[in-house]
Formats: sequence, C-alpha cells, structure tokens
Amino acid sequence: MEIDSNQLTIDGKIRITAQFTLKSRFIQRLLEKKHARFCVLIRCSRTYKRHIYQTPTTELSLNLPLAEYADEIKVEPFIVSTKDIEYFKSAEHNREFLGIPIKVPAGAILAIGGGHKFTVDSLATLSAAIKLVTRNELEDGEYMIDVSDDHIEIQLNADTYHKVNSKRKTGILYPTLFLSALTHAIMHVDENSKVFCFLKLIVRKNGDACAK
Repeated sequence: MEIDSNQLTIDGKIRITAQFTLKSRFIQRLLEKKHARFCVLIRCSRTYKRHIYQTPTTELSLNLPLAEYADEIKVEPFIVSTKDIEYFKSAEHNREFLGIPIKVPAGAILAIGGGHKFTVDSLATLSAAIKLVTRNELEDGEYMIDVSDDHIEIQLNADTYHKVNSKRKTGILYPTLFLSALTHAIMHVDENSKVFCFLKLIVRKNGDACAK
C-alpha cells in the first residue's frame, strides 16, 4: 500500500489530503465487503499530538488546527480489519503461511504503507495560537489578554483591532503585543492546560530569552 498526500496551510488550519493506492486484491475485497478500513495516523513529536483518522474510501481530507502542531507532521497510513475474519487465507501470504487459514480479530493491522512528512512553519503556528478579537468597552490602544480557552485571546476595541489585524495580514506582527500575550499566558495558564506546553515550545524556539 502506498499513500500520496499533500499539505496546505490556510486560515489557521493545516489541510492534508491523502490518496491511497492498494496493490493487494485480497485486501481490496475485504475493503469492498466493509471488513477492513483505511486509516491514517497523524502525529507530531514536538507537541505530542497524535490522532487516528479512518475512511471507507481511498481518499481522505483533513483540516487540522495549526495551533496544535509544530515543526514536523508525520502521516502514516495503514489498513485495519473491522470484523473478525475466521478464515483469512490468501495467495499473497508469505511462503510459510501459504494454504494455512488464519483467524484475524477485529482491529488487527492488515497492511502498513510508507508515510509522508510535512514541515510546519513555526511563525504561522505562533500566529494561529493567538486570536485577535474585539471588545468595545476598551479605549484606543488598550488591550486585554484572555487565556481561559485553548488559545491566547487578545481583546481590542474595534478601531485598534482593524489597525493591528491589517498590519498582521501584511506580515507585520506587532511583536510587542504578541510577546506580551505570550509572556502573560505562560505566567497564568495552568500547567494542565492543553495550550501551556505548546506555548513554552513556541517561545523556546522563537526566542530563548523569553523562556527564561
């Protein structure tokens, strides 16, 4: 089994599409009978994020939160049985098993394909971890930082929001504002929060002085 996949980052999402190519006719028949299913393990060793996605077809399209990944994403395909197979017997088996029926339980891995690796832009990841939102009661130039959710929220009044957001879209990130938000988050987010470990990794990578 082989997999052809590509990755695109848009609007805080990592879009991954995968196309499976299967050479085994025997496993193909199992898939057609819905006795097996294509799966993909998406994992990131940097943030310890990992998840298995399933599809009954030969195509898979995913939208992953950019804020949950950093450095490198690995895409690893495999096929699992969805039902107990009492009489698993195939001419494609290794020689020592030819002609011998095998009982395969549901959830067994039937095939593993070659994986793909994608590099995640660290600056895009930092931007995705921080959201700019409006809060009308604030004065011009004032801002508040909220870390109660799984991301950092910078609250601005409408005029300031439009100024900051327009600069960010042209590639100017207002480093003072972003650094202040990161520093506040690391000082106040609970150790068990999903965002805490990830934020520390971002700061360490983008400026060791901030992590001290």
